[in-house]
Amino acid sequence: MMYFVLIILLLVILIIILKVIRHFFHHPRINYINIVSGANGTGKTSSTMCQTISLLRKLYFLGKDRKQENDYIVLSNFPVGLPHYASKEDKKKGIPDYRYLRIWNHKIKCYDLNLNIFTQLEKLPQNEVIILCDEFSKIASQFDYNNPVISNNMDDFFGYFRHYTKGKGYIFAIDQCSSNIFFQIRRRSEYCYNMVSCKKLLLLPITIFEYRKILLSDEVQNITEVKDTTDENEIKRFIFFSNPFKWYDSYCYSERYQYITHVMQLMFRPTFKRNSVMKLIQRTPLYYENLKGDNITEDDYLKSFEKEKRRNKNYN
Repeated sequence: MMYFVLIILLLVILIIILKVIRHFFHHPRINYINIVSGANGTGKTSSTMCQTISLLRKLYFLGKDRKQENDYIVLSNFPVGLPHYASKEDKKKGIPDYRYLRIWNHKIKCYDLNLNIFTQLEKLPQNEVIILCDEFSKIASQFDYNNPVISNNMDDFFGYFRHYTKGKGYIFAIDQCSSNIFFQIRRRSEYCYNMVSCKKLLLLPITIFEYRKILLSDEVQNITEVKDTTDENEIKRFIFFSNPFKWYDSYCYSERYQYITHVMQLMFRPTFKRNSVMKLIQRTPLYYENLKGDNITEDDYLKSFEKEKRRNKNYN
């Protein structure tokens, strides 16, 4: 009888703890197309990794989904996943056989994203796919409204993405500002999750995120039902019981900066007076050396500006 009362008491305590967690923490709802924004260091990429892991855990909970014909794969434009080495020699050389995310007893393989998928020059290898795209406005910016590849090809792909993958595919578009993302693509998502902060609890594998839920669809803003309204200034939180930074490098673009060979010379003024006002007076395109990491030469860089100038002139 004593053990029975103890078990009941533990269950009651567990239910209370779960209700408290549910009251203070609200996990973002995962849609087929998700927009995640935030300033530098606010946890937009790490929160996306957490949502990806949570989504995969849900999909593989209680075994493989009967509707899945294949194991899920992750396509990303930044390195994701733990390295798997075929041999000890490969491990010493640092050459992985493939990269993966471990979900229960499954190894979800991670591959590089090819932009030909977005422009529909190539087809997705399978329906069960999760696409992670960081710095999305570098691919499809709001200022690229004259680009027919974005306004036609990419807009068609995002518009019919759920149909093309038969409801099994998911996209996470990450950027520092959601307004910079091409509007026709941005409005495919109902909400944007604007990250505010990311905190890791000391040495514990627990990460707490703060975010704001921002409405993107103009049609949704006209609905007056209380159920569908949201306060865009309300800070919400969600908790993740793991360390997301073990699955990717949060400084993955750091080596790109090493292409710049000239180092700034440190100088100072002997007094607190300065007569000149700092201004950027250069009006012609300047080639910067870290574009070498993108395999862009100086000639190609300058030619692209000339083509853009002629195209805008003909358009106007």
